[in-house]
Amino acid sequence: MQASSNTALARMAPIQLALCASGALTFLYATVFFITREGSLVSAIVPGIANGLSLGFLGYAVLRLAGYAPAGSPWAIIWHGLFSTGFVFGWMMAISFFDACLNWAVSGTWTYWWFSGPGLTWQMLQGYFIYALISITSAHRRLLELHDLARAAADSSPAPSMEARLLVVQTEQGLVPVDPASIVAVEATGDYVRLIRTRDSLLVKMTMTDAEHRFCARGFIRVHRSWLVKLEAVSLFENVGQGRWRALVGGQEVPVSRSGIKLLKDLML
Repeated sequence: MQASSNTALARMAPIQLALCASGALTFLYATVFFITREGSLVSAIVPGIANGLSLGFLGYAVLRLAGYAPAGSPWAIIWHGLFSTGFVFGWMMAISFFDACLNWAVSGTWTYWWFSGPGLTWQMLQGYFIYALISITSAHRRLLELHDLARAAADSSPAPSMEARLLVVQTEQGLVPVDPASIVAVEATGDYVRLIRTRDSLLVKMTMTDAEHRFCARGFIRVHRSWLVKLEAVSLFENVGQGRWRALVGGQEVPVSRSGIKLLKDLML
């Protein structure tokens, strides 16, 4: 049960994780301040919110950017060293700023302060520890993504039944059965997705998140926030310069983001 809850937590979207962590840490810090400081409830809640809100913003940024860290090389140590230091001092600056804003909103007095003495040391230790937890969470999320891809590949059947092969989708004309084998790419178009097939395309009422859940188990990968492609249908991944990549899928040019390139490199033997 504990492992299942941890997995469910790690599968949450980064913004959901950041909001949950921000709320929990706000409550924790406010409780600690209320117990250790002899003051009013407001004097405990204000710094609690400043700490939790700051960690929510910065934690979300780390979850989004940690995937770009080089893995398995000395550069990873340098990358995490610089990034964690920026996280720690950015957190302390954000705490001071949010605390000053909240105090101004409550009392009308603007007071910007900075950490010093043992408080500075303790805050830095907390910051590096929290950065390590966020980085571990990010790595765990990445392992879960790769595990899902491997499980989807293992569960695929070489001779699926008609029920398993056909996919019923909602179009403007009604429900249409579609053979997933004919689909080579999926493009997000507002509240719809366009199923690009070998001979034509079909506009379907479906979110990109739903499309990802349906098609990633069928050999598709998400190479861009707006694109899924069938890996076996890709004829070429091409570097077009200035850090930009594209994929050629059945004559269709598909943009590939940096996270998409990283995913492809992780799938390489």
